[in-house]
Amino acid sequence: MSSTNEERLDGALKRFGSHPAISKLREFLLVAPDEELFHIDPARLAEQWNLRRQAVLEILLRAVRFDILGMEWIFHCTTSGGVAKESLQLAHTHEHEFCPVCRVDFRNILDENVEVFFSVNLEIRKLPTSQREEYEQRVIGDITNKGRHVWRTGGTIKGVEILNHPIFREIFGGETLPLDQSLEIRAATVLFSDVTGSTAMYERLGDA
Repeated sequence: MSSTNEERLDGALKRFGSHPAISKLREFLLVAPDEELFHIDPARLAEQWNLRRQAVLEILLRAVRFDILGMEWIFHCTTSGGVAKESLQLAHTHEHEFCPVCRVDFRNILDENVEVFFSVNLEIRKLPTSQREEYEQRVIGDITNKGRHVWRTGGTIKGVEILNHPIFREIFGGETLPLDQSLEIRAATVLFSDVTGSTAMYERLGDA
């Protein structure tokens, strides 16, 4: 297991204030196996910490803000599931990508092929380079031997889940797509509600 810079970690954790999950996050970063810190599974943490998934994502996003974790945007090939592009910033996103393995162009769809994953900041805990190498080899191996890499699991974080999270909008509100680019969303939920007395209110006040 790789070593942790506890002094740097504790200094960063102080910026959380009195958040109730600080001790759980600290313990996780200190004792978790390297592979769990390279590609953090929010579903597993939600179960271990007895928290909702949304609450765990809030903790992870704030940890990115405080330089405890890093966050990457992964754009999967829609044909093979392979990693066509990795980016640290949403601003580097493009509507279309090219898969060098399949030799095909494809369109990025935020709730279908865009993944976000969190990993520990290497200044906090320096993971061996073999973690990324093994991940890349596993992806290529799946495509070579099975024809496709299945990247969606219960712990997978889709790009749309992060973009819709209120904490992401609060902390990273300035991080947007380039002006000439857009990402499609295939599925959306629309909530209709009825406010008691709304008809009379609109007649009296208007709907402007």
